[in-house]
Amino acid sequence: MDLLHQLYFIHSPSRKEHAMSRFLRKYLKNINITDFSVLGNQIYRVKPNTKLMCAHIDQVQSEQSEILYYDKKLNAISSDCGIGADDKNGIYVILNMLKKFPDLSFIFSDQEECGGNVSAVLSLLETQDKNLFETIKYCLVFDRRNGSDILAHKQGYCEKDFDTDLERLGKEFGYKTTTGLYSDCDALSLYIPCANFSCGYYLSHTANEYTKLDELENSIKFCEKILSTLDKVYDRVPCNEDNSYTVMVNGKAKTRRFRWNWNRNNHWNNENLAHGYNSNSEYWYDNGYGYNK
Repeated sequence: MDLLHQLYFIHSPSRKEHAMSRFLRKYLKNINITDFSVLGNQIYRVKPNTKLMCAHIDQVQSEQSEILYYDKKLNAISSDCGIGADDKNGIYVILNMLKKFPDLSFIFSDQEECGGNVSAVLSLLETQDKNLFETIKYCLVFDRRNGSDILAHKQGYCEKDFDTDLERLGKEFGYKTTTGLYSDCDALSLYIPCANFSCGYYLSHTANEYTKLDELENSIKFCEKILSTLDKVYDRVPCNEDNSYTVMVNGKAKTRRFRWNWNRNNHWNNENLAHGYNSNSEYWYDNGYGYNK
């Protein structure tokens, strides 16, 4: 639990995620994962023929936690002003999986709480290798409240083949499919079949946010079961002729937005380092301020 406590004490508001990004880069290196790339505050490693996980590193709370509280009756952790378990719990799940599956692909995204920015990474990767995502088997995201939800086909994130396998495995852990709100899956699912899972947090975005530790640990066990059991390339959500995507959400057709165009929207270049990583220096830049890597 020391790692979870460390994550809860890191304040990482949207667009100011440099502290969490810096912590994760150091942590990855300490577990001998050094082949990752950085785009702004986002950290990623996506290899062909692998499984992918994604968690966002930003939080809504405007104040940093100074004290953690433990509720023995609930076996739960909270803090004085909100722990940002949405989505530090998802980060925690990925870091645990990387110890067991060191070749796992991952994205630690930023700005999810203010509209999402993972598409920048996805579009850049597609520009570098247009066939990459055809080889990625699936993507798992743990960014959902409570301890029992799977957001998959009903949410428009994948086809029925992946959904069916997830629900079958989920019964052992008390999970079932349902629908919910926005997550990075809304962007990821345009490239890769994916699903969003509960990971034990409650009252997200508030000062009273808390995590039920039993449910978080159960989500880790479920994730390990998925990664060790499901090893096929699942069906993709079909693309329309105009490059949009039509999915079924709650039984109703919904057209998803176009993929983010890297060449059209790219602001990450050598002339603009106001919010990004300069590979030629030893500093991390965020709004003009430098931080040692």
